[in-house]
Amino acid sequence: MKDQSQRLTIADLFIFVMLTIAVVFTLVRAARADEDNKTEQALLKQPRRLYAGVLPRQPFEEIAMAELNGTKRSNGVKDETGNRYGRLVVVGRAEANKWGAYRWKCVCDCGGETIALTTSLRRGHSKSCGCLQLEKVRTHGLTDTPEYASWYGMKNRCTCKTSKYYSRYGGRGITMCDRWRESFLNFLDDMGPRPSPQHSLDRIDNNGSYEPSNCRWATKSEQARNRRSNRIVFFDGREMCVAELLKTMGIKSTTVYDRLSKGMSVHDAISPFVNGGSQLSIADKRHEP
Repeated sequence: MKDQSQRLTIADLFIFVMLTIAVVFTLVRAARADEDNKTEQALLKQPRRLYAGVLPRQPFEEIAMAELNGTKRSNGVKDETGNRYGRLVVVGRAEANKWGAYRWKCVCDCGGETIALTTSLRRGHSKSCGCLQLEKVRTHGLTDTPEYASWYGMKNRCTCKTSKYYSRYGGRGITMCDRWRESFLNFLDDMGPRPSPQHSLDRIDNNGSYEPSNCRWATKSEQARNRRSNRIVFFDGREMCVAELLKTMGIKSTTVYDRLSKGMSVHDAISPFVNGGSQLSIADKRHEP
């Protein structure tokens, strides 16, 4: 009888311990659920921008507590305060844009203030409050000149892949020298003003790049003579294209070009139309060794 009573006591004690553990576990879960609910409700009252860009692997509770306690978030966003980018010094966090991207309040060396995106600062797109660009324009005040238009067009053809002319210039290896790419004034110093409205920028070697030694101001006729498809000849001690030669001799070009298309030399194509044509001294550059 005594042994049976002892067994009952041990069983009752075991049941009591298990019940106690169950009750404690239930109370802890309830307390944690209540705490999570309060935290979530508090977060819902905060602007959504606080959570833009949160890394998906970071626990929600960790993010929440960091925001509520004012501690630094561990989601990989670097605090830019105090950093310098060009003329800008970051002085603090600004309100995010409507997509939740981080922005920063910046003070410029000139005393101006601006707000810039993190990506714009790090990639070098934002370097000042706007004063730097104004200074570049005001430095020469020549943005409305034909020389500036030539420089800008040259730069666009060589560097801008969306330009409709890029395939004929930058796409086939035509580049712009560093000195000209960095500054319009350098280009103007090297080339000088355009001689007349009939002149435009021309490369002497059509396969060469834009640089001082390979560029000139030329008229349309001079540029036409410099095309890659032109046939160059030597006549009367001068080098000229066929069109210029025909103009010099007063010969209509239609028949001559028809003869040339059939494989005749320039001398044979022209001599029948000139008195004493057989005595003409015309050297076709294309047939030179």
